[in-house]
Amino acid sequence: MTITPSIETQPVNVWQSAVPVLYNVQSAAFQIKATLMEFNQLTTELFFGAKWVPVKDAEGADTGTYRLDLSSTPELSEISMVVDWSQKDMHYRCVIPRAMVSERGAIQLSRTEAGKFELTVDALDSNGGLGYVLTDDDVLDASSPNVTPPPPTTP
Repeated sequence: MTITPSIETQPVNVWQSAVPVLYNVQSAAFQIKATLMEFNQLTTELFFGAKWVPVKDAEGADTGTYRLDLSSTPELSEISMVVDWSQKDMHYRCVIPRAMVSERGAIQLSRTEAGKFELTVDALDSNGGLGYVLTDDDVLDASSPNVTPPPPTTP
C-alpha cells in the first residue's frame, strides 16, 4: 500500500532574483495505491466498476450463478476509504471521506498465491479537504528538541 499526498506548484519569479520568491499551488492530490487480495463482492465490484446480478433461468428463478457485466463506459462509485497501520504501540489512521477509483492494474492470478486486484484511489474535495490522519502517537511531545533555523547571513 502506498499513501501519497502531492501538490503541483508554479514558481513565482521576480526580476530581482534568479530563484523563485515563492510557489503557488496549482493542484493538490491525495492518493492511495493498494493491492486487494480477496475475491469478494466489495473488491470485485470496486475493481470492475459494476454490480453482480443473479442469473435467472427461463422462468425467472435464480440459478445460483451471478454475472458482472463490464460496460464500455463503467460507472465510478464514490467511496470513503480508511487505512489503519501501527508501529509498536502507536496507531495511525488515514481517512479519505470522498474518493473514487482512478486507475486499475492487472488482476494477478497464480496457482500458489491469492488473487490480487491493483487499485489506485484518489481523494475528491470534501468541503475544502482531501482527508486527514489520526494518531495516538505523541507527535507534539514537549520534550522533543525544537529545531531552530540558523541566523540569516548578511552579505
